[in-house]
Amino acid sequence: SFDDKLKDIPVKDRTIVATEIIREVNEHVTIVFNDTAGDNIDTQYKTKRHEQLVKTFSDKSYVGIINLVAYGYHENPYEPKSAVFDSDDILKVDFLEKKRAYEIAHLDEWLPYLQMSKAKFVITLMNKADMWANRTLEVHDYYKEGEYAQKFEKQRFLQPHYILPYCALLELFYGVFNSGVYGISQQKIHKNGFIAYLSQLLK
Repeated sequence: SFDDKLKDIPVKDRTIVATEIIREVNEHVTIVFNDTAGDNIDTQYKTKRHEQLVKTFSDKSYVGIINLVAYGYHENPYEPKSAVFDSDDILKVDFLEKKRAYEIAHLDEWLPYLQMSKAKFVITLMNKADMWANRTLEVHDYYKEGEYAQKFEKQRFLQPHYILPYCALLELFYGVFNSGVYGISQQKIHKNGFIAYLSQLLK
């Protein structure tokens, strides 16, 4: 989303195997991202992901790791709106809890590999800030002190861990408007803040 050309990616086109993506973060910094599979936790991909994780985390050329999370706001085209919202378009709490459990499952899968990494930092990028804008304190607390943060504390590694808000796309969630307190200006602030932070870490 650095080049403002990001569009929603259909499920069939999402990353299954690691893909290198080159992006100009700003006029001074160009980064090679190793984009690994995120959504797919099917057993048939676990062997392939294990190979990718070993290769990625043992590669000394990687300087940082970015884990993209969304506090459970993961839209699935195979999941009907009725499974996400009640009849008054109120988001179901158990839906978010179930999706956050997937985030933790992913974290449990790759976090142990961090022991072998020479990366200088880890960033947890809290994406979809437009969805959880009216729950900011709750979301920040979860990733800084809650179950997610506690997983990091159990792993002994030297890399500093940073937590930053982000919003790649401003969009409806299952066709329902977001909190209404987040817009383009906030999105730019978060994007620019992340780019500045990342650039500083890469110096």
